[in-house]
Amino acid sequence: PASVTGRLDVRFVNDTGEPLGELYLRLYPNLRQYGAGGMTVWDVTVDGVPVAPEPPPLHSVPGATPAAAPDPGSGDLVLLRLPLVAAIPPGGAATVTMAFTTTVPLATSDGPGLLAVTPETGTWALAHWFPILAGYDPSSGWELEPPSAWSDPVFATTALFDVTLAAPRDLVLVTTGVLVADSAQEEEQVRRFVSGPARDFTVVADDDFASASTLVGDTVVTSYYNPEDAAGGSQVLEWAAQSLAVYTELFGPYPYAALDLVAVPGVTGFEFPQLVFVGAGFYADPDGSGSRPGAIEFLVAHEVSHQWWYGLVGNNPHRHAFLDEGLAEYSAVLYVEAQHGARAATEQLDRGLTLRYATMLLTVGDQPVDQPTVGFPDSDAYYATVYRKAGLGFAALRGEIGDEAFFAGLQDYAAALRFGVATPDDLRAAFERAAGRDLGAFWRLWFEAANGRVEIVMEPDAATPSPTTPDASPLAGPETATPGALR
Repeated sequence: PASVTGRLDVRFVNDTGEPLGELYLRLYPNLRQYGAGGMTVWDVTVDGVPVAPEPPPLHSVPGATPAAAPDPGSGDLVLLRLPLVAAIPPGGAATVTMAFTTTVPLATSDGPGLLAVTPETGTWALAHWFPILAGYDPSSGWELEPPSAWSDPVFATTALFDVTLAAPRDLVLVTTGVLVADSAQEEEQVRRFVSGPARDFTVVADDDFASASTLVGDTVVTSYYNPEDAAGGSQVLEWAAQSLAVYTELFGPYPYAALDLVAVPGVTGFEFPQLVFVGAGFYADPDGSGSRPGAIEFLVAHEVSHQWWYGLVGNNPHRHAFLDEGLAEYSAVLYVEAQHGARAATEQLDRGLTLRYATMLLTVGDQPVDQPTVGFPDSDAYYATVYRKAGLGFAALRGEIGDEAFFAGLQDYAAALRFGVATPDDLRAAFERAAGRDLGAFWRLWFEAANGRVEIVMEPDAATPSPTTPDASPLAGPETATPGALR
């Protein structure tokens, strides 16, 4: 089997404000959703002292259902506790070292594609391929629960990465960070990459990638694709560049010198710092003529917006996933509005968000947006709530407080939480400062409550839905719906 072997050196600085008596590491490839791969670690030290990692006792996330039992993965540990001889005081630091080997499975038709080798295209997708420090939530501490099967698995705080990769010479390496040194021998290349503040370091390697680039401000945007998909690769590049320009104007500066879009088999779309996976299968039909026109453009816009909502401003996706996914979904609508006009944005809200949310209302009923991901009854309810209902909530908030306050609030939020970890209170407070008023009732209605009755209102010429009813979630929706029809 394919594998990656390496050595990890971590200098951890305690910025939590609390003394820490232990550290925790995530071994994501041992989770079931990563397929048949796995990870082992050995030779672990803390400040030069050998440490025997331990499996930590897990606790329950409030709101979890019985179906959210810990995932045993491949039988190996998915979370390690590193006990410390002495607690790390606030502002103090510790150095952790270890060796590791990650087994990278062959891509399968039903696999996730995040960590996989696809021999047919010569592609190695290496997401979450090294031991990663568990995320620390400012409101709840270490996040130790296993992720749900349908949410983004990784919660991590920012780090500065210095990574040296040794790989076969014929592979094109696409990574987080920038190349600072390289050398080559007859069969092997050795390349060193460094990053600015980033939450992960991701690698894609391929034996025959083609690429195209363009400049957006001072940022080089590059699309990597299989040679037979040049038209699709160019189209993805155009959409990514347009998205980057729109979001820079709306949300504030993009923090990196480069942004890479990479064709990866077995995925739909997935965000990483400075890098986006786009499903390789989309490149043969980028306009969506075989599925839904505009769907791939919307997907690219959604994933690019994660460079702000996940990358620049982090959050705990296990407990408050709407902070990045709901904002990314509505950000993609804002891209459609900027690029194609208000009517196209309204159509996207109706078709892409409202109808999918309404479908959930007719099946499992309404769900609170702000709840742990393990609290949702299934993946359909998760996506309909965290992406679509939350996106509609942000659209309604824009209508409630007006464009000036809405975009000022987003820019304030992005600047204040730059490279940090945000909570829902942080986002609400940014909007309240911009609007100059309390938004508690609105926030509870859209993001904290499950409403028994939802009124659907059609506003065909409006760019955003306008909240008009005091006792229900008002949406811009299909013309055929009648008030009170969805319960």
